[in-house]
Amino acid sequence: MMARPSLCLPLRPSFSCIHANKILLGQLLFVHEFRRLFRAASNVFWTLFLFTKSDYKTIMLPIMACVLATCPDLEPGNLSLSILWTWLHLLQFCVSNQTLSVDEDAANKPWRPLPSGRISIATAETLRWWMTPLCIAYSARQGVLLPSIALTVMTYVHNELGFHSGWLGKNVCSALGYMAFEWGAIAIASSSRLLNIPAQHWTNVINAVAISGLLLLTTIHAQDFKDVVGDRLQGRRTLPIAMPSLSRTSLFVAMSFWSFLLPQLWQVDLSIALPFGALGFLVGLQCYWYRSAKADRIMYMIYNVWLGWALILPVLGHRYQRT
Repeated sequence: MMARPSLCLPLRPSFSCIHANKILLGQLLFVHEFRRLFRAASNVFWTLFLFTKSDYKTIMLPIMACVLATCPDLEPGNLSLSILWTWLHLLQFCVSNQTLSVDEDAANKPWRPLPSGRISIATAETLRWWMTPLCIAYSARQGVLLPSIALTVMTYVHNELGFHSGWLGKNVCSALGYMAFEWGAIAIASSSRLLNIPAQHWTNVINAVAISGLLLLTTIHAQDFKDVVGDRLQGRRTLPIAMPSLSRTSLFVAMSFWSFLLPQLWQVDLSIALPFGALGFLVGLQCYWYRSAKADRIMYMIYNVWLGWALILPVLGHRYQRT
């Protein structure tokens, strides 16, 4: 039976034996250090992901859908740059927002980095203020400085200045911020940064972004119904709290209005217009009739599907033409 080789040194080790063991020890130390660094890096990236986890379906996916549908001279190679730009600014907003709502998150979303103890409040606040120059520097490098400045200002106004506590300030900041997200993401995905496109295509982009802003301004309170209990505890005056009945009626009217107008505006075929309109009407009707926390969560999920559909309607219609 063959004996198992052992890693023991002779009484008088030769130079080659010592050298071989030094190499082996160095390799083991390298592997150990690599694993340590990998775990540390993974922990950092997972923490950053958790800051933005709740907003992928409400920001990242709709914005990227808007980019694919609206950008007139889309450069596929620029999509990764556009995604990174959107995520960095989303991270800036989320860190800013969550450093101001730790107690609320501890009750409603304990998995977030601050209430779960993955990061300290002091470190999160440092990260929040470092994100501003990082976002602006990256935007300047990509040639989209103005959308970044607009988003940075809206983040500060919405969070640190407390405009999120009132329904009007929150809705206006959300609509303007969403428009800035779209503007920057579309510009980065463009092969010319929207600087060398025909006038008609430039007009189409402006119309699409402006319409989405008005749409958000009149329907964004769909996200507030499910959070009424937490918002009331925090002293916020969102539209469902300030005007419980009128807020549901207004959402029903706004959803019906936009579900009818948008297909007409973008000259969408009837085969697309009918299901789009029916889905929007369903969202408004559910909000009006079913008034429970569970129903409001389901309504908001369907609303996000409808919103994503609304943002890609331009490319599905006959009015919007690419280069």
